[in-house]
Amino acid sequence: MTDACNLVVEWLGRRMPPPKRKLFTPAVLEQVPRWVASGQTAQEISARIGCTPGTLRVRCSRAGISLRRHRRDPAPKSIRPQQMSVRLPRSIMSIIQTHAERKGITAEMLAASLLGKIAEDNLVDAVLDEEAA
Repeated sequence: MTDACNLVVEWLGRRMPPPKRKLFTPAVLEQVPRWVASGQTAQEISARIGCTPGTLRVRCSRAGISLRRHRRDPAPKSIRPQQMSVRLPRSIMSIIQTHAERKGITAEMLAASLLGKIAEDNLVDAVLDEEAA
């Protein structure tokens, strides 16, 4: 076999491995957004290309390619959590904070959990000590 056909380069008497093939060709970079849109994760795409997920993230970042998947059909508004602000006296906040600390959660998480349970189990009248209408 001639030197031109030989994939191994001899340099200073040592055999050197062939140069690494280029993983991130323009064609591959063009495909990445399509793979993301089809639902593939960065882990799956990197395995497909033959690199680590970290390398994929860096190269896509440099090329201006987002690896974030966008939801095609977001959850209906009735299912998505809504935000509500409630003003409470300090004495009540202190009680909620004490119970939350015992449970190892935040006061906000405890308050949201309490309100959710009361509403789901239709306990509003019972909690307010009123007769059901």
